[in-house]
Amino acid sequence: MGAPDARVTPAGKLATSIVIEEFYRRRHEQLLGFLRDTADIPDDDDLKALLTTSTVSLTDEQFTEMAEAVQNVISEYVEKYRDQTGDGVRRFAVRADIFPLPAFDDSETALNARRDASAARHVGLLPR
Repeated sequence: MGAPDARVTPAGKLATSIVIEEFYRRRHEQLLGFLRDTADIPDDDDLKALLTTSTVSLTDEQFTEMAEAVQNVISEYVEKYRDQTGDGVRRFAVRADIFPLPAFDDSETALNARRDASAARHVGLLPR
């Protein structure tokens, strides 16, 4: 998240913050635009998208293992198809966010997991 050298000075921290915030703002706008543009598509087969969110409890070592596995899958496919052109080829955004959440007690974590699953089923991301 930003170049470590750039975050040493107050000006560097500010510049890094501005760049990162703009990156995530644009990313958010792309996702919201996609959701608005595809809200009326009745058949999931025509949608060709995967939107998924999960919450999991991990140790630092498990986080590292998971982050490396996710990054490896993304890197493998990006490298394999990076400059592909031709009929039927279109660009896809591939995103991964894995970060620690604020600490909650177990009952709140379980409630949030049920809400996440319910919301995902509601928008058609999980089977009912």
